[in-house]
Amino acid sequence: MKILAVHAGGFPRIGDTHEQQRLKAARESLDRGDLGREKFVDVQNDLVREALSVQARAGLDLVSDGQIRWADPVSHIMGRLEGVRIGGLTRYFDTNTYYRQPQATGPISLKGPLTADEFRFARAISPRPVTATLPGPFTLSRLSLPGGPYPGRGEMMAALVPVLAGEVGLLADAGAANIIIEEHSLVREPSALSRVEDALEVLGGRKGQAKLWLRISYGDIAPLYGALQKLPVDGLILDFTYSSRLADAVASSGSDLPLGLGIIDARNIRLEHPLKTAREVERLVKRVRGGEAWIMASTGVDFLPRIRAVEKLALLARIRDLVTGKGGRRHLTGGRKPAKGRRGPGKARRGKNKIKPRRMSRLWRGSPKKAARPGSRAKKAAHRRGRR
Repeated sequence: MKILAVHAGGFPRIGDTHEQQRLKAARESLDRGDLGREKFVDVQNDLVREALSVQARAGLDLVSDGQIRWADPVSHIMGRLEGVRIGGLTRYFDTNTYYRQPQATGPISLKGPLTADEFRFARAISPRPVTATLPGPFTLSRLSLPGGPYPGRGEMMAALVPVLAGEVGLLADAGAANIIIEEHSLVREPSALSRVEDALEVLGGRKGQAKLWLRISYGDIAPLYGALQKLPVDGLILDFTYSSRLADAVASSGSDLPLGLGIIDARNIRLEHPLKTAREVERLVKRVRGGEAWIMASTGVDFLPRIRAVEKLALLARIRDLVTGKGGRRHLTGGRKPAKGRRGPGKARRGKNKIKPRRMSRLWRGSPKKAARPGSRAKKAAHRRGRR
């Protein structure tokens, strides 16, 4: 079984320090006309390089470019298509973030690469293999407004399928080994599963030697789990933070597909306990028959403060090491690994500085003669006599 610590998705674009806010400052300068487009792209490139380096230092096996160039997961893709106009802000699922909602105005077509050039740049400078991510046609159609030649979202989805299939082909040609299709809207509209299945068939036909993964977050996936196993994909990446029922379903029925375990909450600053989480991961990994399991965050970590995001990514690597034994199997199974040179109570040291076993026992348990100081002079004297 191959067990990897993986990040796919966003990375915080700004941080607390002045240096970590240079992208925001560059964007404002670009909007004012004080900074040229090429200089702005240089700033983006520097942040992509930094995000890749941070993930590699955290110990991850597969990394992401951090989606540094993405304004949001919807308009970044739809805004690069013919026949689409980008509108106002709308809430992104149940998060506290927003995206600019696209609307179809004419026939939708591909003007050029959507993310393939970004992937090619990241792959060339990354110290680790890079994952590629695309929002799926169903989710894009549900988060956009129909219009023009598309009276409904169904017709709009049908137009997006060949466009995204072409981008999958470009990513495969650019060297992507793992292409992740995000269909988060499916958890809110399970009746569309057959349409998503048909779309994945088309996208999978263009993946070449790459693996095509389906990722679903922002909802309880347990009711869909059995049906997801039958989809034409090479692996599933699921959000385990919404309900414990999903973990129970995996532990009960297992998985015939490689499984990405989105078990670290990427929308909560609380750090998970590494040992408890590792034990849960081990319970699930035993039931994965697909030969590969990824330990992941529930979504991209761009919802978190930068410091906490880095800590959560390092936690993924820590859990991987515990599960695979690199972090010490005795820790994972609950056994206590004694520190080097420690001795249990009652064991005397040999040689010049020998301590009697009885004395050592008192040091470990605490001396019973350390009572509270008495209040009267007579009691103080008795206390002193008792200590001799």
